[in-house]
Amino acid sequence: MKVFNAKTTLIVLLVVLAGVLGGCAPAPVVPAWSSLLIAGDILYTGSQVGRVYALNATSSLEIWQYPPASEKAGVGALYAAPALLDDTFYIGSFDNHLYALDANTGVQRWKFPSSGRIIADAVIADGTLY
Repeated sequence: MKVFNAKTTLIVLLVVLAGVLGGCAPAPVVPAWSSLLIAGDILYTGSQVGRVYALNATSSLEIWQYPPASEKAGVGALYAAPALLDDTFYIGSFDNHLYALDANTGVQRWKFPSSGRIIADAVIADGTLY
């Protein structure tokens, strides 16, 4: 697992690099504040419009997005770096919640309310999420 700690990133930069290195097709441009996380062949990122994306790191094809594309609104801007433990993806949001999503499907497992916007990065140590 790799986390790229650039707070203002465009997914297109990674896609361009992947395209040069791997010959992949271009993906949609998604403005992102959230750091990128790569685990295996999946790239995860959160966007300014409150959506989490899982992309195939080789082909740049979307695997899933949360909330699903059928829902109009996102969950609030995503600034904090995501974390991954086993098959659960964690990310905090400007909508005052920490989200736990199935890393393979994007289905919400739970969300935890906080007293304010979550801008701090999630950290996992010894199997515990902080």
